[in-house]
Amino acid sequence: MAAVLILFVLGHLTLFEQWKSRSNTQLRRAHIIEQVLRLERLVVEVETSFRGYLLAGQRTFLEPVQSAESRLAAITERLMLLTNGDPRLQGGVELLHARVMEFIASKNRLTAIAESGQRDQVALYVKVGDGRALFLTVDKAFKDFESRVEREIPLEESDHAAWSGRAGWQLLLLDTAAVFTCFSVARAFAPTQPNSLSARS
Repeated sequence: MAAVLILFVLGHLTLFEQWKSRSNTQLRRAHIIEQVLRLERLVVEVETSFRGYLLAGQRTFLEPVQSAESRLAAITERLMLLTNGDPRLQGGVELLHARVMEFIASKNRLTAIAESGQRDQVALYVKVGDGRALFLTVDKAFKDFESRVEREIPLEESDHAAWSGRAGWQLLLLDTAAVFTCFSVARAFAPTQPNSLSARS
């Protein structure tokens, strides 16, 4: 009977660990996506502030460009921690970091050219669309990394009610199996009662 109870407890612990592992994996996935979104917002802010600088000619617009490298480093560090133990995802983080770094460096170079008195040439470069080539390269790097995340950490069922219901059924089946096992063991080891004929004789 003790062995049955031990198996019952182990079964509950196993199910709990499975649910905990799944929950932690999905939480890690959510944190990774959150950092990717922060990185995408950083790229958009750099692009927007740079264009604002070209239009207004005021260096105050360049603050997001000037702080972009330190923000990129912080986000990359968090992504590397979140993807620790997964070489494919970490390779994607490194590639994404390199592409965004190239993007930021290109804005700094263009800013230096504009500051040297060639703002019209830089504005024309951006206006005709040549300046969007690197932006599109960065955008592709984001899409590639998001695809990697989807392959390595697929999004599981997000309906909490359905997930809880399935977990409840698993526990019910485990408990039912334990009860039937205990009942069977109890019957097998129960002392046999003499029948009435034996008693009379």
